[in-house]
Amino acid sequence: IIDNYGYIWVTLPSENSVCRVDVVSESIRVLNLPATATKLLKVGDKLMAYQRGSEKIFLIDPSSLKIVASLELQNSLEDAWPSSNGFWAKFTGSYGLFLIGEDGSIFKEYRLEVMDSEQSLSEYGKIVWVVGSDGKSISRLDTSTGTSQSIRLEKLVYAILAASENDAWVLTSDGAISLISTLSATPLKTVKPKSGIVGINKMYLIEHDRIVFVNAASGVIGEIDGEMINEQSLGGNLPTLADIFKKSKLYFIDVKRSVL
Repeated sequence: IIDNYGYIWVTLPSENSVCRVDVVSESIRVLNLPATATKLLKVGDKLMAYQRGSEKIFLIDPSSLKIVASLELQNSLEDAWPSSNGFWAKFTGSYGLFLIGEDGSIFKEYRLEVMDSEQSLSEYGKIVWVVGSDGKSISRLDTSTGTSQSIRLEKLVYAILAASENDAWVLTSDGAISLISTLSATPLKTVKPKSGIVGINKMYLIEHDRIVFVNAASGVIGEIDGEMINEQSLGGNLPTLADIFKKSKLYFIDVKRSVL
């Protein structure tokens, strides 16, 4: 993950640590953790390190490279997603979607069941888009009122990316990336990447009509801009892990080659 300063952070589970990579000076600094962490998440101006299936989370100040809080949640985390008000959580063995504050307390709980996936939730302002546990239903949750709308597709939804309060990009099992809306019964637009959709593990919103997607299986970075689609091969490199900085620079790690 890339923090607000442009530093790249990577988990080192076998060493119970995370490392911060400065691409400008090509230097690496390591921060030891009290326990194993395999995932990183942005929480406000901090980073959260956690292990799926564990109750423990660690909040890190990226500027000072220090742990500012070690917290224990009420239940073990199955998935977590960033929010402007802390982070969204799905707990193992619990029904519902939870909004958690930086102190580890539960702000709000919603009766929504979310698909177990890194790309099954996306927030846009006060609106949260989620893919249901059945993989075909999509919910649009208005966190200011607690009301939700449901959309059901006749195909599996692998990922969702909020484009506005009323629109969202979805990746579906028919090999398409589509822009859907609560105001339209049919997709606003549909694009089918030549490289396929199997292996797309990241989608980033640049503008409402412009997104970037990362295909870790085919080694392709793609961009949809309006009606145009451009797919760029990375020449044999595989973007296993990726993140974008200020909507202009995309960094990725090829895990097999250990190359950033």
